[in-house]
Amino acid sequence: MMLSLFSLALVATPPVAPLLTTPPVIAAKKGKRRQKRRAKKKVKPEAAKPKTSKTAPKDLSAKNPAPETKAEPAQPAPTPTEKSNERGLNDQRPSMAAFTLASDEGLSETVAALLEEVMLTTLRGSGRFQSILGGSDLAAMLSLDQQRTALGCESADCATAFQEALGVPFLAIPKIGRVGNRFLVNLKIMDTSEGRVLARIHRMVQAEASLPAALQSVTKQAISMMFGEAVQLEELEDPAVVEARRRKTILRNTGLVFSLGGLGMVSYSYAAMAEARSLLPPPGHRTTQQDVSSFASASASADLTWGLGAVVTAAGLTAFALGW
Repeated sequence: MMLSLFSLALVATPPVAPLLTTPPVIAAKKGKRRQKRRAKKKVKPEAAKPKTSKTAPKDLSAKNPAPETKAEPAQPAPTPTEKSNERGLNDQRPSMAAFTLASDEGLSETVAALLEEVMLTTLRGSGRFQSILGGSDLAAMLSLDQQRTALGCESADCATAFQEALGVPFLAIPKIGRVGNRFLVNLKIMDTSEGRVLARIHRMVQAEASLPAALQSVTKQAISMMFGEAVQLEELEDPAVVEARRRKTILRNTGLVFSLGGLGMVSYSYAAMAEARSLLPPPGHRTTQQDVSSFASASASADLTWGLGAVVTAAGLTAFALGW
């Protein structure tokens, strides 16, 4: 009975499709998976390329943004001529006129011209003035009488007249004269707009070689005084005085050396005389002719050394005294 029922069930049940269709379905699924894997492998390099292409420009621009932006507006540096032109347009410094250096007898024209150049160089080097009119410029603008008048110009009317003629607010008037055996250096700076003297400096020097340094010092002090700065007069040493002091120092030192050397020779002469006396036999012994000759020679040498030492000492003491 059971076998009949089982056989009927088998006959009534249709055949199972999955058993027949399983291998093709699995093959189809595997094929689809392979195609997806191949598609992914092909897409990956293509997707990587745009990433690198997108990020590369960003990295370059982020690393080097400055050179590209700065190189475009870069301009060449202005030339010295352009700088000087720009400074000349904005320069608010005043101008000054400096008269030719007037000198009395005892100073040649060549030396006066050199000293005038020292003064002009000092004025230009101060950097306080826009321009300096020298003596040659003023000679072309003023007559000889006007230049002579400027040397004694002290009043407001005189200064105003020179301002109208020169067109500068300041006027420097240098002069060098001789007083006895010394030189007197004078420098006066006037305000031509107000007609008053802003600075007046003078200096006495003994030698002509001291004039350049004296004039340079006087010019610097006058510039400081005219601008209201504190001025401390510098004590200039005359080269002649410095040379005399140097010679005295040499004479004093030489005299000291000679005096010490002479005293040394005198001391040695006493030691030589004592040695000469030792050549004689002691008392009670017979003195030979050879002993007498040796003593006479040694004592003569000692006396000569003493005499030379005395002369050298006297000369050294004299030189030392003259060195003071």
